Amino acid sequence: MRFVLLLFLIGVSDCARAQAPSAKRLKELFKESAKGGDYASWAACNSDSVYFLSDTVQIVQGGANYAARCCDLILWSFHGGSRLDIGRGHCQYDILLPGGKTSRIDLMDNEKGVLAVIRQGKERIDEFRIVALERSNTLLPPEYRLTLIRVKQPQ
Repeated sequence: MRFVLLLFLIGVSDCARAQAPSAKRLKELFKESAKGGDYASWAACNSDSVYFLSDTVQIVQGGANYAARCCDLILWSFHGGSRLDIGRGHCQYDILLPGGKTSRIDLMDNEKGVLAVIRQGKERIDEFRIVALERSNTLLPPEYRLTLIRVKQPQ
């Protein structure tokens, strides 16, 4: 019984870590992930085109490690703090590399939380409201998960 209670308390404390982040905190986190290694990219599962069709998107830090859980990935790889490559990955490839054009992500605090606007040049290609940042302590190194609500659909 004590073991079950301990597992419950660990689960509750881990779930309690989900919170709406500030733009400053996200910029720091993206800048840190730009330094490289396995946690340089962030990944969203795109099974059945869910990344493009869903209003809610979850992006997990450590895109290369996420391939074990989902075969069709959308990868966000940061360079600096605001330069962003958005690419695709697949679980059958040993290395998941982003492709396509380099974009820019602008993060702004507003009354509803953090707004993330993704641009290529001057064109807005996507827009999200970031509603939660979770840190999992069950993995080493810890993994971050962002929950995004799509504000503007891509063209």
